[in-house]
Formats: sequence, structure tokens, C-alpha cells
Amino acid sequence: MAKSPLLAEYKKARKTNAIEGDLSVMMVEVLEELINLRDAVDLDVKTVVLNGRTALTEGGQTLVAHGIASNKIVSLDGVVRTSASAGICPVFTVSPGLEFHLSYDATNIIVSNSATNSENILDKAFRIFVTYKD
Repeated sequence: MAKSPLLAEYKKARKTNAIEGDLSVMMVEVLEELINLRDAVDLDVKTVVLNGRTALTEGGQTLVAHGIASNKIVSLDGVVRTSASAGICPVFTVSPGLEFHLSYDATNIIVSNSATNSENILDKAFRIFVTYKD
């Protein structure tokens, strides 16, 4: 990642004592620290939300085309809506009949109903949150 031109100016001013006062010096140090943190974090991460409906049968799958190179996918998360005001996350097994799983391949995000524990989430709306490297 390219270094900030603003930081270069501040560093130059700092070396030539063009910045006076403890507050200015402290501001430069904070700026340097923030830029170092920014450079340490990979900011080329993006997200997309995909929508669909779960399969009509237990053990069924819904495929949603993601359009992302599969080696760029960092993580998946999702929610199946169980009502207008509630939802569940993957592998929820606290209550019976609400289990689903997420996976992906080169083309699709795969929302899989549990073969024996998904009777209460058949044909329900879902949202999948995909994080990927650009």
C-alpha cells in the first residue's frame, strides 16, 4: 500500500522543527500510528449480500450464484428468516427443526437444509453475507 503524502509532509516538518508545540507533535504521532495500522490491515476486503429461499425439502439445497473467484472468498455467514421478526444462523440446534449449513464451490453459495432437522425452515427467506478479497 502506498504511503500517505500527508504523512511524508508531517515527517519532513517534524524533522525541520516546523511544527511547534506538544499538541502538534502528538497529532503527528497519532497520525503516524493510524497510518501504520492502516498499512498493517488488508483493506482489499469486500462484502456482498445474497438473498434466496431455502429448499422445499429436508436435506435439500439452494444454490445461489456468487460471481466471485472461489479462492477469494474469506468467509460466509447467513440468516434464515423464521418469521417477520426473527431468524437463525447456520448450525442452530437449540430448537428442533431449524438447522441449515452454508458452503460454497467455484460457482455457488450452497444453503443446505439439514437432512433430519430442518422441517421448520423449509421454503424460508435467507440472506447470506459473503466476505471476499478483491
